Amino acid sequence: MNPTLKYRCDQCGQIHEDYSDARWCCDPVIDEIYVCENCKKTFYDFDEDEAKACCEELYIDGERPFNPKELEEAGQLRLIA
Repeated sequence: MNPTLKYRCDQCGQIHEDYSDARWCCDPVIDEIYVCENCKKTFYDFDEDEAKACCEELYIDGERPFNPKELEEAGQLRLIA
């Protein structure tokens, strides 16, 4: 799993994609965090290994399989028994 590095404003808690956006939000000290791409759970930068392991059981050979909703949105029909 590849968690995404994002930046959280230490004062208001808002999460930003870019360090400079977080820096200018409330002009506080900025925390680096990792966000699981699957469940959106956040981890502090010192929890990088824990962030990588988050939702790992959902992945097969390093890739997340599609869920039924994603398959239907891509055009696959659902069989009803």
